[in-house]
Amino acid sequence: MNRAAVERYVLDCLGEMILKSHCVQCPFTGVCSSRELYEQRLRAHPAEAAQVLRMEYISLALNERMSLYGPGGSLRRRLAEDDRNRPVLDAFQADLEQTPYAVYEVRRLTGLGRTKDCRRWHGKDCAEPKWWCSQQRKPRCRRIHAVVDQGGAPVDAEPQCPGDDERCRGAQQKGPTWRSVRTVYEGPRERAEELVTRFAGRFPHRVRLVDGEASGIRRAHYLDDLEGLPHAEAFIVAAPAGVADKQRPGFETRWKQHTGKRPVFPPLRGLPEPTPRKRSAGGPAPLHRARVIGDVLLIV
Repeated sequence: MNRAAVERYVLDCLGEMILKSHCVQCPFTGVCSSRELYEQRLRAHPAEAAQVLRMEYISLALNERMSLYGPGGSLRRRLAEDDRNRPVLDAFQADLEQTPYAVYEVRRLTGLGRTKDCRRWHGKDCAEPKWWCSQQRKPRCRRIHAVVDQGGAPVDAEPQCPGDDERCRGAQQKGPTWRSVRTVYEGPRERAEELVTRFAGRFPHRVRLVDGEASGIRRAHYLDDLEGLPHAEAFIVAAPAGVADKQRPGFETRWKQHTGKRPVFPPLRGLPEPTPRKRSAGGPAPLHRARVIGDVLLIV
C-alpha cells in the first residue's frame, strides 16, 4: 500500500486522520518531511514555531557553521521566502524582544588528527610520527610510492614515501575540536548587543565585528587563527540566555599552550560539576513488567 492508501484506510477505520508528531526541539521534521507540510504546521502553532526559531538562533549565534536544517541555509530564511509565514516570523521577533539575553564568550581549539594510515600502521599510540600521520597522502603518492615485492606486485606495508615532494602531500588531518562556552553577562537584549559592539569599538585593531552570513548575528571576534592546523578562534556574541556553561576538562591548559592567552572576560559563575556516569553493576538486564492502570498499559 502506498501512503495515500494507508491514509484512506486509517480514515475509514478511525473516522479521523493521524497527524504526524511535531516535537519543537527536533530539527529532523524540517529536513526529512515535506517542506510545505512542515511550514503549514508551523503556521498552525506560531508560539511553538517561535521556540523552534529561537533554538536555531541560539545555535547559529554560538556557531555560524551550524546547520540544523540542512546546507540550504537557516529555517528563518526559508520561512521568509513565503509571505504566509509572516505571523510565525512576527511571533519569533516578539519572543526575542521579551526573552532575557546573555553575552557568551565562545572559544574553539582544533588540533591535528591522525590519518587512517597512521592508525593502521602505528596502532593506538603513535611513538614515531611520520609526515603521513597527520597529513593525507594524495592518490599520486599512493600510486608512485606503492610498496612492491621483488616481482613488482603490490605489498600491503607501511608507507615509505619520505614526503619530499609536495605533490604527495594532501590536506592536514583535522582532529577533535575543544570548545568552551561561558556566560559573561545577563540582562536585556539591547544592553547585551551594545556590550558586543562597544567591546569591538574599544579595541579596533584587535577585534573585528562580523555579521554572520547565514544568520546576520553580530559577533566580536578577538582571535581568528584559522589558517592551518592547529587553529583557534574566539569571540563574544549576544543571544537569548539559557545556554549552559561548559568546556572539557583541561581546556584552559590546551588553550594557553596554543594561544598563550587567558580568557578575556571573567565568567559570571563557575563551571557546573560534571554529572558522574552511572556504571552498570553487571548481571542480567532488569526485567520489565506490564501493569494495567485503568485503561492504560504501563511498562514498569
